[in-house]
Amino acid sequence: MFNEQQLNKLFQYAYSLTRNTDDAYDLVYTCVERYLRMNSPKQEVMAYLKRSIKNAFIDHLKSSAHQKEVAFEDVTHAKSSNDEEQNTSVVDNLVGMDTLCLDDILINEQEVSAFTALLNAEENELLYYWAVEGYTVQELSDVTGKPRGTLLSKLHRIRKKADQFAARNSATQASLFNIR
Repeated sequence: MFNEQQLNKLFQYAYSLTRNTDDAYDLVYTCVERYLRMNSPKQEVMAYLKRSIKNAFIDHLKSSAHQKEVAFEDVTHAKSSNDEEQNTSVVDNLVGMDTLCLDDILINEQEVSAFTALLNAEENELLYYWAVEGYTVQELSDVTGKPRGTLLSKLHRIRKKADQFAARNSATQASLFNIR
């Protein structure tokens, strides 16, 4: 019923909300399962599932706000040998790529992760629809139900945050590129 591309888009959307791979998989699995159990399937499947994922995410946030969690793990744990083996096997599978190119990809991935960590869930969702899915502001307005002007101002604030982030990290980037 669902092809791989549709499931990947749902996962990307869920990941943009949760910023956690396992939580994103759980959201997609739960919502797709709930959809498949419905007696009367909806016409707009992807729109329904994205709305369902967002609602499940919000429900999870609300329920976790009432629960007190205690972390028993040490935050600064070292990588296990399995993690290192997985990383080297991924790099070994990339044939014909220059190591400088891999360094650039790693730096860019780290920069994007650091920047999206500064954004809240609503800003991440908006950025996902706009940058990844390629929605126009009018389409975003239709999907989210928010006025076009509000979305334009939020996108402007996200751009300003990106500029500030880039300005703060320009010295770090220069030092990273001088290491080579």
